[in-house]
Amino acid sequence: MKKLGLFMIFCCAGFVAAAQGLEDIIVERYYVSDANDATDEDGGSLTEGSVTYRIFVDMQEGWEIQAVYGNDDHLLRLETTTAFFNNEDRGEETGDAINDSRLDENTVALDSWVTMGPASDEHFGIPKNLDFDGSIVGGDNNDGGSEGIEGGLLANEDPSAGIPLTNADGLIPGQAPSGLVSVGLDLGIFADQNDGPIFTSNGGAWSVLEGVQGVTSDNIVLVAQITTDGDFSFELNIQLGGPAGQTEQYVASNPIGDEILFAGLTFPQSAVPGCVNSEACNFDPLATEDDGSCIEPVADCQACNASNTGLVIIDSDGDGICDADDTECIGDFDNSGIIGLSDLLLFLPEFGCSSDCNYDLNDSGSVDVNNLLIFLPLFGSTCE
Repeated sequence: MKKLGLFMIFCCAGFVAAAQGLEDIIVERYYVSDANDATDEDGGSLTEGSVTYRIFVDMQEGWEIQAVYGNDDHLLRLETTTAFFNNEDRGEETGDAINDSRLDENTVALDSWVTMGPASDEHFGIPKNLDFDGSIVGGDNNDGGSEGIEGGLLANEDPSAGIPLTNADGLIPGQAPSGLVSVGLDLGIFADQNDGPIFTSNGGAWSVLEGVQGVTSDNIVLVAQITTDGDFSFELNIQLGGPAGQTEQYVASNPIGDEILFAGLTFPQSAVPGCVNSEACNFDPLATEDDGSCIEPVADCQACNASNTGLVIIDSDGDGICDADDTECIGDFDNSGIIGLSDLLLFLPEFGCSSDCNYDLNDSGSVDVNNLLIFLPLFGSTCE
C-alpha cells in the first residue's frame, strides 16, 4: 500500500494553482576538505578541496515536504563531474541511518546521502547560521582519522564555506521521523565507496508520506548532503503539503497543469540576463546578470514613464529644461538679492561671449547688447 500511495502522489498534480508553500531552495557550502582530511584512509578516499553541499527546502509556516521525486515529465538528477564521496567506515545511503555516535569519527560527517530532515539517527540538519549549540564533529571533537591528526579533522576554515565546523556543525538534536522510504531509486550510488558521476530517476522518489516540517521556526528541511571534488549540479522536483490538506508540486522545468516552476530547483542556476539595478525603471527581480538594458532616471530631472519602459522629463514650467537644470535669468549675478552695480560689473566682462543662462538673459546663446538692454531696466531692483 505504501508504494501505491506514493505512486499516486507523484502522478497526480496538486490542485492549488497559486504558489504558497515554497519560499526558497538553499544550497549551503557546508565544508571544504583540506590536506589533513585527505590523510584519512579509514573513511576511504577524500580529495583535498572536495566540497560538501547541503540542500535545504525552505517553506512557509505550517507547510511540510512530502517527497523529492522524478517522473516521465520531470527528471530527478544529482550529478558531479567526478564522483560522490562515500565514507567507507560508517557512511550510509540516507541521513537518518548515520549512527550519531560515529559523527566524530574520521570523515563520517561528510558522507553523501539523501534525507528528509535528519543528518543522523539523533540529529536534524539545519543551516549553520541557524545553529547556536556549537559543534560535535570538527576539530578537537574529531578523532583525527587513521593518522590521528592532532587537533582532529574537519577543522578547515575555508571562507567559501562560511562558518567553520569547529564553531557550528549544522546539527540540532532530534529523533529522526519514521517512515522514510525510497521508491524506484537505486541509492547504492551513496553506499560505502566513492561512486558517480550521476544519480538520476524518471520514476522514483524519496519521501516521508506523513510529511516533514523543519525543527526550527524557519521551517527549513534538509533533503540531501553531497560531497565531491567535481562540479556539482542538480535538478529536483518536490511535493509539499499545506496546513489545510492541499498539495503543491514544484518542478525544475516544463511545468504541466498546476505544477509550479521554481528556478531554485536547478543548480547551478543559469544566468538570467536583464536589468539588475533596483532603482531602474525596468528592474527585473529575476535577473542575475546585467545585460546593459537598465533605464535609469536622473535624479530630480527624469522619472519613469507609466509603463516603466522609458523616461519622462520633470519640467514643471514646460520650457523643455528639467527642473534640476532650469535657472532663472534675472541678472542678480552676485546673489545679493538686489540688481546693482556689482552685477553690472560681473556682466560686462562677458559681453560678446557665449555664456551660461545667468548672462544670456534672452537665451540667444551669446551675451550681447540685447542682454544689456534687458539688464539695465532691472538695475537697482530687488530680486525675489
